[in-house]
Amino acid sequence: MNGATLRNVAQFQPRAFACRIIRPNFVSLACLILCSCLVLAACSDQQPLGLITKQIPAESGATVEQIFIATNRMSLANGFGTARSAQTKFGKYDISIPPNHSAGQIEWGGDQPDPAKHFATVAQTTYQNQSAFQTAFDRKAGTIPKSDREVVVFVHGYNTTFAEGLFRFAQIKHDLKLPALTLHYAWPSTGRIRDYARDRDSVLFARDSLEQTLLALTDSSAERIVVVGHSLGAFLVIETLRQISHKQRGRLRDKLAGVILISPDIDAELFRQQVRDAAPLPQPFVVFSSPKDNALRLSGLLTGKPRLGSLTGTPQLADLGITFIDVSAISDAGSGHLVPATSPTVLNLIRGMGQTIEAVAGDDDRFFGPFHRGVNRLNETGQLVDR
Repeated sequence: MNGATLRNVAQFQPRAFACRIIRPNFVSLACLILCSCLVLAACSDQQPLGLITKQIPAESGATVEQIFIATNRMSLANGFGTARSAQTKFGKYDISIPPNHSAGQIEWGGDQPDPAKHFATVAQTTYQNQSAFQTAFDRKAGTIPKSDREVVVFVHGYNTTFAEGLFRFAQIKHDLKLPALTLHYAWPSTGRIRDYARDRDSVLFARDSLEQTLLALTDSSAERIVVVGHSLGAFLVIETLRQISHKQRGRLRDKLAGVILISPDIDAELFRQQVRDAAPLPQPFVVFSSPKDNALRLSGLLTGKPRLGSLTGTPQLADLGITFIDVSAISDAGSGHLVPATSPTVLNLIRGMGQTIEAVAGDDDRFFGPFHRGVNRLNETGQLVDR
């Protein structure tokens, strides 16, 4: 995919989106809340696993993905838990992907994973402090040509344990062939479907920690930073960018090469205020959305407001310089709440070309690769059109 193709994608005119609000009575509200809990569980793989499994040797034929981590979860003996911490911890995990891996899936193995069949942790490093992390990160970056030093930061969504978020990002990195520099930011979600309200509070609690992480990467040898937020993680991303902007810390702006929000669980009106405060937005700024996203549809019904990830673009948001990519026509991604990472159709398309494309935002010629490699065209109706 070349720069001209991306310009065509960016020039699509967003469609207006009308949302009919249903006001249920007390009985139907109780049923709705129950249904929403069941559907919102799609934010994770509904696995009981909350801890990283014991370290085991990588099986021959498995592929190992190395991922740096930052988190404000409390430390445990074999991973990180659900309690909040005032300290940001840094580390690195090596996750093996089995040779029988299917695109978009996490092959879980429970407490006794077999690397020939399952995702497994094969190495774990915890850094004593941020300085030690930056030293290790820069050492890794030094092995990569300067032009390829793009770090992708992934922020997970609601109802996600530490292991689930880390394994999901390992799957995304493997399936999309992301750059070598990747970091998973893990905020303290409880991993329980009933704790939606607590998870939202934990997102707000995590803003300072994510800010610290992004500024640490800004001061590293990375040339470009791309931030990807999913569901409530998207809410954390935009809140943190807004917070950094308020503090007038402009050094992040020079390295922030793009933002991708996947199924963002954000009030659309609130989002407009957030991006106004965070202006100027990095470009490109992409929102993967779908009016068929059941999780966000129910979230919108409960709150009385449509969620950003349910829109295909509205006239009220058209002036913000945001590209909406409607993936509602994709039928092989379960609930549709994490389509770019779980749909084999989209994964095959994105990774098809294999080269980082050049995206032009005004006079800015920075590179922006993840989630755009191989995408020939995504039209405004959500159809994938080969070109």
